[in-house]
Amino acid sequence: MINKAIVFLNQQINDYLKLVLDLEPLTNKIILGNVVDSEGKVNVESNTLKLTLVNIEEEFAIQPNRSFVKQENGSLGKLNPGLHLNLYLLITAHFKEYDEALKCLSHAIAFFQTKNTFRKDNTPELEALGVERMEVKLFKNSFELQNQLWGALGAKYMPSVMYKMGVIQIQNEQITESIPLVESLNTNLTKL
Repeated sequence: MINKAIVFLNQQINDYLKLVLDLEPLTNKIILGNVVDSEGKVNVESNTLKLTLVNIEEEFAIQPNRSFVKQENGSLGKLNPGLHLNLYLLITAHFKEYDEALKCLSHAIAFFQTKNTFRKDNTPELEALGVERMEVKLFKNSFELQNQLWGALGAKYMPSVMYKMGVIQIQNEQITESIPLVESLNTNLTKL
């Protein structure tokens, strides 16, 4: 589910950038990937934005419900409650020309200013993902947190912006307990 949500968001931003920058249909201006490769070298695809997942956290404000499914034999199966997750996404500008980096980063920010909530009524493609709603908010980094993030990524700072995307639900359909059918009721009442 995480991969589908991020690939979906990446495509939405790409479609917007193609429109505002008047790009060829097969040109991708934003790509998924790490800021640095496994050897610690900056992954530089010149003249692109990079979308990177930098953190995942559980959303505790939403109370999970226990779910039940009807099994083939008619009994109920209990599922563990789903996890509600927030994803932290970093958009980094990898450009040779600094002003071009800032321009493309500004367009990505403008995309989310225009459309920060994705619902089935304004984004029909969500139906295929099995997601009811996604909300993307600008995440305010302090200079200290930003410094720690770039240190953890193993790179020097590049023009970037961070967003918090919530809420993605992860629900495994594995039955954890089978609840037998009620086959009869005892209706004999005794007087006290």
